[in-house]
Amino acid sequence: MDRPKEVPAQIWEAIADEDIDEVRRLFRENPQEINGYTYYAGGTYLHYAASHPSVAIVKALVDIGFEINKPGSLDGDVALTNACAAGHYEVARYLLDHGSVMDVSLSIRNPLFSCISGYVSHEAPPRETFLTVARLLLDRGIDAGARYTSKTMVDMDAIAFAWMWGRRDIARMIAEHLQGEKEAAITRALAEAETVAVGNATSREKFRRERYPPRRRGSKRA
Repeated sequence: MDRPKEVPAQIWEAIADEDIDEVRRLFRENPQEINGYTYYAGGTYLHYAASHPSVAIVKALVDIGFEINKPGSLDGDVALTNACAAGHYEVARYLLDHGSVMDVSLSIRNPLFSCISGYVSHEAPPRETFLTVARLLLDRGIDAGARYTSKTMVDMDAIAFAWMWGRRDIARMIAEHLQGEKEAAITRALAEAETVAVGNATSREKFRRERYPPRRRGSKRA
């Protein structure tokens, strides 16, 4: 005799099947799951639902009591990043319309970065969808100039990140958003993006030393 599925598995299945009545029943009978984290990359069930295209399911979870801006337990990202990574425009718009933050404090939390790299998934929608999601984020006022230097990247902003992932269309759209109609400035921004993208993709530590040469012992600050 097959063992009955555990509650988390039942919830995941109901969300994936877009079975709103079953989703509501499961959370009504298991209210402790509303504030819990799943095995899905440390997110909530709202994070998981945002990775699927159903706005109705996302709305049902919000109506049940899920917090739109509750951060994931691993990376601190909100559900919006999942929607953008999956290229789900309508879900992303719903979350933004209902108060989702666009957290750019870390690259892994940045929904624009998630949108740029998301199309590599074999289950992802057409490439054009991610261009539309990126435009949505820009129109809603995301800080498109946020730049990151960490163990995994050097001087990386969204233009360079898009260039590195082969999304020249998104790179140019972001450059135009930041520079307006100044073609010379757009060209410079894209050239810098290419430099940063190549530097990070080929030899990040060499590029880091070029950008931030180590101070010689005994040297004084200016």
